[in-house]
Amino acid sequence: MRRLLILLSVVLLAGCIKRAEPVMAPDPTPVTAVFLFDQEQEPEVLDAPDSLVRAATSLLQGHNLVAEPLDRGEWAESFSTLRSTRQRMMHLFDTGDSDVVLLVETRARFGSLIEGRYRWTVPVQLTLARRGSEDFPVQASMEVPVFMRFAHEQGLEAVEAAGPTITRRLSRMADELLREGATVGKRAKARPTKTATAAPVKVREGADAIYFVLVDRYRNGDPSNDADADPSDPQAFHGGDLRGVIDDVDRLAGMGFRSVWLSPVWATRDERVGPWGAFHGYWQEDPGAVEPRFGTEAELVELSEALRARGMGLILDVVTNHVAQGAPLVAEKPDWFHTNGDIVDWGNPEEAIVNDVHGLPDLAQENPAVRDWLVGHGEDWIRKLQPEGFRLDAVRHVGVPFWADYNAAMRAVGGEDLALIGELFDGDPATVADWWMKGDFGGMFDFPLHYALLDVVCGDEPVGRLASVLAQDRHHPDPTQLVTFLDNHDLPRLASRCGDDAVGDALSALMALRGRPSITWGTELGLDGAEEPHNRADFAWDAARPYEKQIVHGLKLRAAHPALRSADREVLALTDDRIAFLQRDGGAAVLAINAGTDDWELELPEGTWSETTRGAAISSLRVPAGAVGVAVGTTTRAPLEARPVALSVTVSDAPLSKGASLVLVGAGPELGNWDPAAGIEASRTDDGFRATTSLPAGHVLEYKFVVRGSDGSLTWEDRPNRYLLVGQAAALTATWNA
Repeated sequence: MRRLLILLSVVLLAGCIKRAEPVMAPDPTPVTAVFLFDQEQEPEVLDAPDSLVRAATSLLQGHNLVAEPLDRGEWAESFSTLRSTRQRMMHLFDTGDSDVVLLVETRARFGSLIEGRYRWTVPVQLTLARRGSEDFPVQASMEVPVFMRFAHEQGLEAVEAAGPTITRRLSRMADELLREGATVGKRAKARPTKTATAAPVKVREGADAIYFVLVDRYRNGDPSNDADADPSDPQAFHGGDLRGVIDDVDRLAGMGFRSVWLSPVWATRDERVGPWGAFHGYWQEDPGAVEPRFGTEAELVELSEALRARGMGLILDVVTNHVAQGAPLVAEKPDWFHTNGDIVDWGNPEEAIVNDVHGLPDLAQENPAVRDWLVGHGEDWIRKLQPEGFRLDAVRHVGVPFWADYNAAMRAVGGEDLALIGELFDGDPATVADWWMKGDFGGMFDFPLHYALLDVVCGDEPVGRLASVLAQDRHHPDPTQLVTFLDNHDLPRLASRCGDDAVGDALSALMALRGRPSITWGTELGLDGAEEPHNRADFAWDAARPYEKQIVHGLKLRAAHPALRSADREVLALTDDRIAFLQRDGGAAVLAINAGTDDWELELPEGTWSETTRGAAISSLRVPAGAVGVAVGTTTRAPLEARPVALSVTVSDAPLSKGASLVLVGAGPELGNWDPAAGIEASRTDDGFRATTSLPAGHVLEYKFVVRGSDGSLTWEDRPNRYLLVGQAAALTATWNA
């Protein structure tokens, strides 16, 4: 009876909530619209179900937007070869004459038979933009799960079932387009609700660099909470605690850090699992309580207040995917967990979400009770601590619908500027950008830049690899909100990955690039360790700190020269082993990387420049062999106009048999993000095979050719990836296997 009364109360209260009125265009506004269905196995593009078109048209009418679906003959044939959203949108801009263009792209994938229902996943890409836009900020990607009753119901029926979810998201996008004027880089904002009781998080002047602390490995400020700590055992707890972090706040503030990110401090399992220790805190048992080994809730409040008093912010590590093995919650709430066993196929996106990560009980976030439990704890900590934000663990292993819901709920309490930073362990910029937008995060950890930067500065990869990753910035909602890093507790430490000679160069490059640099505890000491638990060593307080001055100097430069933090970037020079970037934001900065064997004297653009280590005026930047150089100043050089360039790539001597085709693939959506099925098929010419695409001037293209046999087999060029700075040439001739 009590549960029934609660349910009735919730229903009655829900009925009292007034839904927000849709934002209206001041006058009836025509919208050129295409609703399509991309088949998984066939190149032909089909019309989306009529029910979806009718529902979306009616919804847009409620915003005073008059949808005018484009005749199939004007897009179907072109879209069978134009596979990227950007290419399709540009085609629609050239075809229709409306001020606003809408593209609804749907697909469908069959998953499995579950309890007599057929589970499908419907990936959807929604793009709404004003004519003339080069970027599409009003854009959403999502994957809608649907359950069908009958085996004969296939992809189009699955899209039809997903229609209500698609139209709800489209309504929010229409609001954003009309409210924000389609400002580039803006994401949809969740409006705070009346339940918000915490003071909104304020944007701090110069909020930038983050210092990451693994609490148990940092400083033992209160030996009374050590329990059975044993610093001599690399898998045991060592006694680090919140008091130790509080004691070091002044040092971190003096170094120039603006945020402190703590490893999880919630009540945690304290026993090992096999040989592995629990000291890291990610095996949580109760996210609503502070682990006594780490301190008290009062100390956590004290730390947050101490940071705010110094103009800094606290970033909390939040785990929503799992609890610890043996956590009481597993026995108390067995229906709160998936019971599918460990992940076997790590490339299967569904398995990654509903199976266990290395035996950790996997929370079923789609269960409303689980969702409310996780959201409730997050809201409580925001009210109690007023943190800068959350670092959100294991993004890939939690469903996208939960993330979008969770992040909106956190902003409703903490305000629009709450930092919600997703950890997606993936080296593909397109994948990171896709999850960022789907989950409505505030930023993401930049694993693609991590790998590229270390591969170039500390390895032997071509410098073009770094430029190619940075070129994908145009697909991120706001590249300055990417968190950049050189190592962390899950990766080899910088000193082990790079060696003494290259650590300083890697730090110099990190400090001269966009994003928020995150430095891991002990980097200033040169802590090493290639794998667990050695990469999680204690901060040695009596050791020398060979890199501390460099970090302090780099952070001072970033604070004084906004161009070092800017995503407004131009490639000044690119060869096989040398690259230079020019960045602007009021002033200017140049980052040059010389991976060659000879010193490099780089002529700087016309202007006033100084070398960052000595501050002397210079007109050229000397970069020793195998080193990194940075200059700051001003320049009179005109910014590069990032206009689209029709790029033609011709390859000769390709070994094509009868029925085979040659495909251009590479980084970025225009070249299929390395997927030959989405690449550009080359046409035969008198001098070989030619593939044509359009890219902005200044873009660094990373690419290869692939032969696709008549039987579907793939033969990749047996050579390193190719790189091209678009604008140096609009046409390029290459030789197969050159």
